[in-house]
Formats: sequence, C-alpha cells, structure tokens
Amino acid sequence: MDVYNDLIKILDTLRNEAPTTFRRYYPEVTQIEELNKARAKAYIHLFLKVKFGLTDFLDRRELGN
Repeated sequence: MDVYNDLIKILDTLRNEAPTTFRRYYPEVTQIEELNKARAKAYIHLFLKVKFGLTDFLDRRELGN
C-alpha cells in the first residue's frame, strides 16, 4: 500500500502546482469523487512532465486539453 500512498502524494503535489484560479484542482477533501477527478488530471500532468519534460503547469495543461 505504500506505493499507492506515494503515488497519491505525488499527484497531490502536482495538483498543488496549479494556480488557485483553477478551482477544479482544489476540491474539498470531503468531495471524494471530485478529488479523484483532480488526481486523474494530475496523473496526466505527471505523464507529460516525465515523458516530455514539461515543467510548467500551464504548458502541460495546454497539451493535456
């Protein structure tokens, strides 16, 4: 289970890179479904960051859309 928890920590770190104006990356902790959606978006960011070296959040978001 440690590997899963590590992944969640990484995804939450990537979510926190989002500007605060992108509210969908900052759901309430009690909104599990919205939190899972935000983490799914962060997973795409993780892929773009690792595969293509895109370090800027806005660059990754532009390609992810």
